[in-house]
Amino acid sequence: GGFGDSAQALTYTAPKCDAEGAPLLSTEILVAALALLGTVFGSLAGIRASNRLVEHRLKVLEAKMDQHNRIVERVILLENQMKAEREHFEAWRRENQKAPAIRVTGILGKGRNEKKR
Repeated sequence: GGFGDSAQALTYTAPKCDAEGAPLLSTEILVAALALLGTVFGSLAGIRASNRLVEHRLKVLEAKMDQHNRIVERVILLENQMKAEREHFEAWRRENQKAPAIRVTGILGKGRNEKKR
């Protein structure tokens, strides 16, 4: 044959059967099936835990973004108010530059630059 002098003959061992002739599961197949189940359930549990962590981080990030957006809205509002106040002040300043300078007198008497009547 082609196996040489030291080759042993290949033999086939029939699977063990129960009293009705149905083959019994070998120990190796049972261990492999249990290992497969453990791997599947372990992987699913890991994926679920990872998804929970991502969902938690996403909620925290959304809360921070909401807070940031509220601050941005307030800044825009304040900028608009400052623009309106600046325009009001500039109009007031232009108006007062045209008028003659008059000092308001205090309790003690007339100011030096007050117009005489």
